[in-house]
Amino acid sequence: YLAPDCVLEDIVGGTHTGWADIRAFFADGLGRWPDLKLIPEKFWVSEDGVALTWMMSATQRNADFGPEAVGKVWRSPGMSYLVIRNGMVVHE
Repeated sequence: YLAPDCVLEDIVGGTHTGWADIRAFFADGLGRWPDLKLIPEKFWVSEDGVALTWMMSATQRNADFGPEAVGKVWRSPGMSYLVIRNGMVVHE
């Protein structure tokens, strides 16, 4: 459902343009956290898109956040706004 020139702006991961770039961004996350989940929670609809809250979680596999974090599940709440045109997401 992504337009070919869709733009994803991630507060941590930066801006990604086009399906190949966006797919690579998410593939990197799945490579680091194979059990990564991004679960939508609430939705708000407007004339040009939808906003949603979500909860992201995964198991920490390395000591990037200290040895005590390895094997523990982290959680991060977030919110996104998807601009939709002609049934395709053009911006998040």
